[in-house]
This record gives sequence, C-alpha cells and structure tokens, in this order.
Amino acid sequence: MDRLKEERTARREQGTRLISEAKAAVETADWKTITELIEKLESNHDELVKINNEYEPYISEEDFAAEYEASVKYEEAAKEMLGQLKAQEAVLRNAKCPPSDSPAVPVRSGHTEGTALQRIPLNLPALQLQPFSGELCTWPSFWEKFKVLVHDNDALTKEEKFQYLKSLLTGAAAESIDGFQATGDCYDNAIDILTRRYGGLLPIFQEHMARLRSTPSVESSQDVRGLRNLFDH
Repeated sequence: MDRLKEERTARREQGTRLISEAKAAVETADWKTITELIEKLESNHDELVKINNEYEPYISEEDFAAEYEASVKYEEAAKEMLGQLKAQEAVLRNAKCPPSDSPAVPVRSGHTEGTALQRIPLNLPALQLQPFSGELCTWPSFWEKFKVLVHDNDALTKEEKFQYLKSLLTGAAAESIDGFQATGDCYDNAIDILTRRYGGLLPIFQEHMARLRSTPSVESSQDVRGLRNLFDH
C-alpha cells in the first residue's frame, strides 16, 4: 500500500508539472511540442488512473470521500488540459478557419412547410438564452435550450455554433475554453469540456458534498427547524 501511495504522489506531481508546462505553451508552442505534451500527459494520466484503481481497496470508509474528491480533481484537470491541447493541435494541423461575422441563427419557421428556414437575430427573440457563467444549477436549463437552438441545428456550421457558444459564456465557463479558435474541432472540444465539467454526475456530487459540509449540524431530533434545513439541502 505504501508503494502505491508513493507512486500515486509521484504521478500527481508529474501531472501538475505537465499541466503547468502545457498552460504556458498551449497558445505559443509549435505542433511538435503540443503533440509531445499530449503524449506525456495522456501517459501520465493513464498510469495515475491505474494506480488509483489499485489503491482504492485500501482506502477506509472515513477517508473515501476526501480521497475520491482529490482523485477527481487531478483527473478533471488533466482531461481539461488535454482538451485544450488537442484543440490547439488541430488548429496547427489544419488550416485555420477565419472567423465570420456574428451569425444569425436559422430556425425552422412555424409559418412555412418542408425544410424552409427563417433567419432570426443572434439574440433569439423567440426564445431568449441567458448567458452561462459556470453556476452548476443553471447548466441544465442553458444546455437544454442551447442544444435545441444551436447544437442540433443542422443549418449552422460548427464554426458558427462555436461563435454563438462563446457569445453566451461568461465567468468561469468562458475561461474554461479561453483561447480556442473558431474551428469545428475546437467546437467539439469546447462542448466536451463544458458537458464534462457541468453536465455529469460528478459535478453534482461535488456540489452536493459542498452543501452538506456547509449545513449546520442538527444536535437534537426535536430541532424541527434544523431538520427542515438539513432536508432542504
């Protein structure tokens, strides 16, 4: 067990160094350097996942939540950095797509037949989309509307979808895809990063754990208000 713990620590430290190196290089490095960073980070991440799986049976129930949260933190950081590196690698590998003017979003008109489309302004007056800042509780509503109007809209190119996505992101959500170019590959990577960070069970679990930690403890079963507050969380 001690050997596994030491190996895990070494892999985590290596991953942190690689991520720091990648952050400094992602927007300025050449294709060869980006490719090498991807290979190193993927190899280290795979080894860390393997060690975590071997170490898991030795974790006590009392320490499991903290250990799990720490493991997830390292894993998500590696995956997010890999997404950015792969997006930049695609940009360097393929010809860059020049950004187009702010696109109008075509939607199917309720007053026409067949495949007729009606182009409406970017702010979508028929169904307003509120910007997404990274608040987990607002993601489901944002993604549901964005998916219908933009993501699944075959009348839009991926470059247009990406420009539309960036126009609706603020705060931490915008920072998570900062530096991405308006290309189809970058759009796919941006959606992957956002859905993993905000749309999976893991973020919900983490938010739930954070709320539980911040909830005052209930000292007595007669404390009705305290019990109600705990239940609401």
